[in-house]
Amino acid sequence: LYYIGQKDKGLAEWQRSTELKHDFSVSWRNVGFAYGQFGDFEKSMAAYDKAIDVNPEDALLFTESDKIYESANAELDVRLKRLERNLKTVMKHDDAVMRLLSLYNVAGKYDKAIRIMDERHFHLWEGGGQIHDIYVDSHMLKGLSLLSKKDYQKAIIEFDLANQYPENLEVAPSHRGCYEVKAYYLTGVAYEGLNDKEKAEAFYEKAASAKYPGGLSDLAYYRVKALDKLGKSDDAKSALQEMEKYLEQTRRQTLDSYAKFGEATQNIRQSQIAYYEGLIHLLKHDKAAAKASFVKALEVYPGNIWAKQMSSITER
Repeated sequence: LYYIGQKDKGLAEWQRSTELKHDFSVSWRNVGFAYGQFGDFEKSMAAYDKAIDVNPEDALLFTESDKIYESANAELDVRLKRLERNLKTVMKHDDAVMRLLSLYNVAGKYDKAIRIMDERHFHLWEGGGQIHDIYVDSHMLKGLSLLSKKDYQKAIIEFDLANQYPENLEVAPSHRGCYEVKAYYLTGVAYEGLNDKEKAEAFYEKAASAKYPGGLSDLAYYRVKALDKLGKSDDAKSALQEMEKYLEQTRRQTLDSYAKFGEATQNIRQSQIAYYEGLIHLLKHDKAAAKASFVKALEVYPGNIWAKQMSSITER
């Protein structure tokens, strides 16, 4: 019934199933899934929690339920404790482990995330390339932490690691580029801190010319920063204008998409838009507006790691 479009009737049958057999986790999971699709996250979380009570050995339940908790903007500490309390089950499946690693990054526990990624062999399922994004975040954020402490040499090591593709992650470099522009720019900043102007300029050059995929990421921001460092103000201005055009285009497309289809993860998308907007404000040297955008990004989605990072920078 659910999959031929009669979703209310399908949900009613699953609810009836939980009444007939109270300890059948699949029925509770399906009720949680349906409520999640309807956007009723409170009921969805309650049903998933019941499914886990019945069957705490199923890692898939933790993967799916954490996505619901995320959509409901549940406290990060609550989400992290849920997974850590059931660590043995979580570690059974890569998808659940990646949920845990992402939360460690948001919580600033980079070393915990890195330790797991160093020791575990991940298997590249469909869409499984996300593990490399998490790996990059861990090393990049740790590098930035070291950079803020003026431990430049160790920061350089972390930024170099962020550019690597360890075999145990089973992810290969993309021909479209990845995070090189960001890692190269930050390496340049670290060498500048060491007063090695020659190496700093070399890495700014690499950042300015590196390929990177599109999307609402901060990679375009770091390219503009690199161009500025090289004194290529016209190129930097042009790149900033392209960022502004892309932002407006994305806003229109996002509004159209929500109006037509709705989207369970719209809080994450809106957060990324606000984050991108904040980066543009920073490039225009409007720190107050940038801070407001980063705060907005975190209000709609507290798990936006880089909005959190950049928000803290605007306070310095």
